[in-house]
Amino acid sequence: MSALAFDRPPAESLGALLQAEMSEAAALARDEAEAPDKRVHAARKQVKKLRAVLRLARPALPRHAAADDALRDAAAELSGLRDSHVYLKTLDWLQDRHPGRLAGPASVLRAHFTRTAPDSATERDRLARFGDAITAIAADSALWEMAPAGWTVLATGARKTYRRGRRALKTTRKTEGAADFHNLRKQVKYRGNQMELLKDLPGLPTRTEREALFDLGEELGRHHDLEALLLRTRQDAILNEEALAALSGAIERAQAKLGERILAAAGPVYARRPKRLRALLRDSLKAAGGGQAGAR
Repeated sequence: MSALAFDRPPAESLGALLQAEMSEAAALARDEAEAPDKRVHAARKQVKKLRAVLRLARPALPRHAAADDALRDAAAELSGLRDSHVYLKTLDWLQDRHPGRLAGPASVLRAHFTRTAPDSATERDRLARFGDAITAIAADSALWEMAPAGWTVLATGARKTYRRGRRALKTTRKTEGAADFHNLRKQVKYRGNQMELLKDLPGLPTRTEREALFDLGEELGRHHDLEALLLRTRQDAILNEEALAALSGAIERAQAKLGERILAAAGPVYARRPKRLRALLRDSLKAAGGGQAGAR
């Protein structure tokens, strides 16, 4: 991710960052030197970074909701293109832990997901449409008009993302439901991308905090991929009853272990009070931005 230039006015620096990230997203999608599945993965990651920046800058970006919707809709062009690849990787991970029990179901699933994967022409077409959509969004100047604000306005955006993560964690602890783990994953990813952007601030965030967020996001991603594999297998009626029961049991056990680790790791990540986090970020941002207090 591009760095913020704290020696420039916030609106100018944030605007330049957003434009650079959108240009990068379009370039990744159009990079014919890379395989289509890698381009899809890179472009989707880039959109997630952009949406994290929007949440960080939302107090200074009046049309942040419209910009976020536009980016989400553009990313929808890539939806499903990597599903088969992810299912196969998840299946490999699961079978490594149950080599004998899942041999039969795994063979059937691999054949199905290989056969139903999008062809290269479909991937190229949708990548091109995504690149065009991102370019059009970047050119829509009305979406990116910034309100006057100092650097410390980012502390307010960071606190809101952080607070949503704490709420998602609280809900997930109560329900341990797949949808709530997925929501927690999104919040962790948003915060991780925001902290990566702010990593050069004096004192915050620490490398340990950023690594903990990354590791937590990876565990949550695995949990979600297992759920997606099971849902797709049921939806497509790929396996017979006995094989489906074996797969379902293996996934449920793996998710239970992952869930325990996730909830244990998430506690320290969200241990600070939101007001305390905002105060620490405000002090760091004031120092980085030459003492600009900015909007609340």
